[in-house]
Amino acid sequence: MDFDIHLYKQKLISLLYEFDALSKKYNIRYYLYAGSALGAIRHQGIIPWDDDIDVVVPRPDYERLIELSKDKTLFNDVEIVSIYTDANYNYPFAKLYDKNTTLIESAKTMYVGGVFIDIFPLDGVPCDESEKIKHLHRYTKARCILLGLTEGRPAIKECTSFHKTLYRLKCDLYKLLFNKKKQILKCESIAKTYFYDASTLVCPFHSIYGYKDITKKDYFQQGRICDFDGLKVVCPLEAEKFLTGLYGDYMTPPPPNERYPHHQPYFINLERRMSLLEIQQITTTNNACFI
Repeated sequence: MDFDIHLYKQKLISLLYEFDALSKKYNIRYYLYAGSALGAIRHQGIIPWDDDIDVVVPRPDYERLIELSKDKTLFNDVEIVSIYTDANYNYPFAKLYDKNTTLIESAKTMYVGGVFIDIFPLDGVPCDESEKIKHLHRYTKARCILLGLTEGRPAIKECTSFHKTLYRLKCDLYKLLFNKKKQILKCESIAKTYFYDASTLVCPFHSIYGYKDITKKDYFQQGRICDFDGLKVVCPLEAEKFLTGLYGDYMTPPPPNERYPHHQPYFINLERRMSLLEIQQITTTNNACFI
């Protein structure tokens, strides 16, 4: 990347510190998820070639977090953003943003945020295999439509090659037939069909791993404290079982040619929050810009 990746990661860690403090203050359960949990177990911090942090929050706690996010007086240098706080938002899950930075993830969305961590709600899943598949398919279909509306692409890891081609062709039609905010709310509605507290299986439906994201709720429970780049944060209680289900042999790093960041922002400024107009003036003659 063409920006100060060390400073960028410092800001990610600061965001996680703020989120952990907020969670303790308001009794919000959370767990590091996916590559972030893997980083905690294998590297005791961010995976050296990774560039994001993901957390999951059980749905009852997530709903309380969304309500808290509406009170802007609770936050100083950070903000929790979702479709419930910003009608222009593009995702069916929340993000914790650094208010003193600027980051646009995609030129297709041009949504102005900051350095962020993803906050995925953790929802219940039916135990019956056929119901489980149907439920996941309903959500995947709704999310593919949403991605068609916002980014012109399906959920890459959740759709077959046929679906990818089909949804790309249908993107323009989607924009005529569907409303983005309503589609985000539809994704939310489907995801929380099955109550978290009454379920033995759970899934952060808004993640990218599809069926692999479905796991036993017992793997999370009260969580366990792990080291993470100088912080003490919460991982799933049985992180090893959880990571094996997601990655297989998770303790063996990928070959060197596969060790690279998976996010390339369209625009980033690590010093201040900029307006969309300022950014457009800077990027008129550039495909991407890093400050």
